[in-house]
Amino acid sequence: MWVVYALIPGIGFLLSTLVLLLYKLKDRDAELMAKCNAGQITREECEAQLSRKY
Repeated sequence: MWVVYALIPGIGFLLSTLVLLLYKLKDRDAELMAKCNAGQITREECEAQLSRKY
């Protein structure tokens, strides 16, 4: 029972933390994506200004 309630969620937590630490989203890119979602700029304009391809 201990494995099911403590160890398995602990391993999941460590894996998700690793993913979040390795995912590099810059503030400027997030701002551009928000402008695109709000309709202020087109998707093509947004993709041209992004620092990398997501």
